[in-house]
Amino acid sequence: MCPSTEGVNSSLQGFRVFAGCLQADGRGGAGAASLRKLKSDRLHVVQLDVTSQTQVDKAVKEVKRLLPNGGERIGG
Repeated sequence: MCPSTEGVNSSLQGFRVFAGCLQADGRGGAGAASLRKLKSDRLHVVQLDVTSQTQVDKAVKEVKRLLPNGGERIGG
């Protein structure tokens, strides 16, 4: 399930946000579509089914690709 837009707007203030969505690829993912409508260069919607190791690996590669070199770090 993709996170809702509630709280995401405030999270975008100074942070890069990666939203892992089960249906981010356009096949009925209303949550992903809502997030994309925010049109923020700091918000990235990533296809992610956590039960699929292949998708987890692809999501990690995508996040690393989108992070500016040396400008930010992955953390929680």
